[in-house]
Amino acid sequence: MKTLKNELFQVALILLPLTALYTGAKAQGFRFSEKEEFRISIAVDPGASIKEKGFNQITDIEYLHKWLYLKFGVQTFDALAGGYADYQGGAGLNFTSGYFNKERYYIGFKLGNIRRGASAEFGKGENYPVHGFEAGIDKFFVKDGTLYYGVKFTYDYRTDMLYSGANPIYRESFFVKLGYKFVSKKYEH
Repeated sequence: MKTLKNELFQVALILLPLTALYTGAKAQGFRFSEKEEFRISIAVDPGASIKEKGFNQITDIEYLHKWLYLKFGVQTFDALAGGYADYQGGAGLNFTSGYFNKERYYIGFKLGNIRRGASAEFGKGENYPVHGFEAGIDKFFVKDGTLYYGVKFTYDYRTDMLYSGANPIYRESFFVKLGYKFVSKKYEH
């Protein structure tokens, strides 16, 4: 059953990127990217990390095309009983704004598998499917355009709650991230 909090989060998940898109389009020249890029990032969910007294982190590798992004990520959170490891792939829309593509806006979907039990080691434990949505904003903070920081919001349907005897739930998360762009190629027209 959806709660008011979940409904508000869904509205925010839609309005945040739309607001960013409108602001970027109006002030910064919102557009598809002019470059093809590969990026790697690490993100931390500060709320869950503090609440559970652990380190809830995601490592992502992404391919960015003009309007599309593809990604693969691994999320771990050992503070949860039985451990937690989440392997996800995702795809979505990719936009940019600012002189030299300084800001990136994205919204997409993701599918994956959660492993619980046996400290969630690869090849051990129980498997649970997960799917959801994500949206975020990245911004470069060094002049050469290789290092960036950002925020990411996720809304996932998690079936791993069955591991602890609870029903599957929708779970929203907020991450702060730091990343590195290691390949960038300008499109030739």
